[in-house]
Amino acid sequence: MFKKFLNYYKWQIIFFILIFICGMFVLSKTTVTFPADLRIAYTSTHYLNSQTFNDNKSEIEMLLNEATNDDKKVATIKTFSSDNIDEVKNKLRQYVKSDVYDIYIASKQAFDAIEDKSVFIDVSRYESQIIKRDTMLEDSSGRAYAVPLEGNTIIELLGGTDTKGLYIAAAAEKGEEDEISAFRKNGINICGYIIENKDKYNY
Repeated sequence: MFKKFLNYYKWQIIFFILIFICGMFVLSKTTVTFPADLRIAYTSTHYLNSQTFNDNKSEIEMLLNEATNDDKKVATIKTFSSDNIDEVKNKLRQYVKSDVYDIYIASKQAFDAIEDKSVFIDVSRYESQIIKRDTMLEDSSGRAYAVPLEGNTIIELLGGTDTKGLYIAAAAEKGEEDEISAFRKNGINICGYIIENKDKYNY
């Protein structure tokens, strides 16, 4: 009986097995995730479209150094938007305290709420005719730690719906300067790339 069943339905069974295998292959390809080589935290009263970021981040990923040794360069972003500025401030405090992000993008008020600005690198190197020193955010000692993103076309391409009042800062490594991790190097390099190419997509 069972043998007759197999003989009668063998092509249908083979077909469904092939469909199942193909389906599992496609599912595995679309659900496999890789650890990030660059971790960005975004918090503002302005919305950033994370799907747009994921669609257009390949330009940034090509510039990354391998940090996770998996032969896959990946940039990720964690976003938080709220009309309540106190919630935005608290969220940036949480992001900074977690010490897992390499780049921070936030409003001035949120950066002002971070007491210890040494968690960000010195960005005075980016002072130029385009980016004036007096537009940068400084700590109490006058050290510049964040650069304005208003009109930055790369951030707009990556999903920033409104760059007015936004600033970018790269996370500093805790410990010795010559022991900077690959993650933090990626943060510093990509932060610099975004700042220095602010008008790249102005046509």
